[in-house]
Amino acid sequence: MTVSRALEARDALEPDLDAQRDGEADAVRATHRYQVLFHNAAFGVIVSNEAGRILQVNGRMCEMLGHTQDELIALPLKDVIHPDDVTASARVRAGLISGPQTWTQFEKRYLRKDGSVVTVMATVSRVDDLDGGGPVMMGIMEDVTAQRAAEQALRDLNRTLERRVADRTAALARANKEMEAFSYAVSHDLRAPLRAIHGFSLALLNEHEAQLDAEGRHWLTRIQANTLRMSDLVDALLSLSRLTGGDLISVPLDLADLARSVVEDVRQAHPDSVATISVLDRLPAVGDPRLLRIVLVNLIDNAVKFCLTEEHPRIVIGGSAAAESVHLSVEDNGAGFDMAYAEKLFAPFQRLHENTQFPGVGVGLATVFRIVAHHGGRVWAEGSPDRGATFHIELPASRQEPVL
Repeated sequence: MTVSRALEARDALEPDLDAQRDGEADAVRATHRYQVLFHNAAFGVIVSNEAGRILQVNGRMCEMLGHTQDELIALPLKDVIHPDDVTASARVRAGLISGPQTWTQFEKRYLRKDGSVVTVMATVSRVDDLDGGGPVMMGIMEDVTAQRAAEQALRDLNRTLERRVADRTAALARANKEMEAFSYAVSHDLRAPLRAIHGFSLALLNEHEAQLDAEGRHWLTRIQANTLRMSDLVDALLSLSRLTGGDLISVPLDLADLARSVVEDVRQAHPDSVATISVLDRLPAVGDPRLLRIVLVNLIDNAVKFCLTEEHPRIVIGGSAAAESVHLSVEDNGAGFDMAYAEKLFAPFQRLHENTQFPGVGVGLATVFRIVAHHGGRVWAEGSPDRGATFHIELPASRQEPVL
């Protein structure tokens, strides 16, 4: 071959050599990119063969398990899996190797070098014929240890709270039963001496009236009146203790319709009243009709009673419904009250007015408070002396578990 032909052959081969060198450079760069991405991935990555030998791990996986890369590659895969999860993990691997499914996701636990446990969400894929060899498993591991610990702590807290609620509910139920038994015993034990006092005072008036002067008859009359009042107080105490002892019937109802029915009954009970009473058209709610009627009877009857001395008595029953609650108000322009004593209004036997002005035993508003609380609602009042009062009740818009 002449020199010229050799030069021509060399020139013809140079493009192929350049292309080869470029291809090799591209492969090196691709390998480098793969290594950078592999070792800097946010999740742990572990590659193993059919025999369960670790072939490759990234930096995050080493960090999760507390081993170096060389230490992990020297260990069988089963040695870093939690003993209780080895069988399940092997079953998953076998299914991926022999079955049609090429990937799966499951939760498993690993053992760190220091013996502590790491919980991961593993996404395991089968890669066939890597570098001409058999299939390998590539697992991408998300550390969920902190998340599972938080969930377990929340479950433990919920169990603790449920136990406390159950204990508290049982204690309240026992207290309610004890209170009912106490109230019954008190009322039963008090009735006998009250009947005796009333009977003896009546006998003195009937059989010895001639021997008594005006003052003596006056005192006996006072004794009789107070024994009757004490009997009413005993009955009220017993009724209050039994009021919310049964099951709460929670059904849809219209508080406006219920109020109009109560207004008719209250007017008959107070024939001398000339109060103007207005009721809103409609107020849908959910609750126990029997108990809520008692609430309205007490509120409306009080409003009429405290307006009796007004020249132009006026009572307005209003309200509104929202997504979460239903609000009803009973407003009057009667005697009112001092807001400084508002907290006493709903306590049993606490009265802000003299019995001679406005008769009653002092349990009506306590009854209202207890029924509304039993429904999971709340009650409050606003007022001013001689300028009227407004009583508010707020009930949940949907059915609630009764509050003991």
